[in-house]
Amino acid sequence: MRKHTTILFLAGLLISAAGFMLGQATRIPFVLRIVSPSYWNAMAGYKKLSSNGTLAVGDKGFKEFARIKLQDLAKVNPPEKMEFCHIVSFSCEPGTMDIFSGGTQEGFTALAVSFHHF
Repeated sequence: MRKHTTILFLAGLLISAAGFMLGQATRIPFVLRIVSPSYWNAMAGYKKLSSNGTLAVGDKGFKEFARIKLQDLAKVNPPEKMEFCHIVSFSCEPGTMDIFSGGTQEGFTALAVSFHHF
């Protein structure tokens, strides 16, 4: 009987630890990377764009970041215009993307998006 009690205790402890880690995924980077790899990659793209000022096809996180921006554009454009529209690069002044993560905006901030229309 003691063996079953120990197994149940350890299983409960494991389930509790896993639940806690999933609940705190935004604060624990390695858990976030496992639970939501597309979010992790999009943030990597955001960080590159914020620090370097450019994000192009082939850069880590470009695909996820572009998907988010295309979804935003699809909300205001008809589907026939969006059908063959593909983003090929993003550019901005280094450091200006910081306003999206709680920084202060000084003047106008622009995010240039290059499209390739087939």
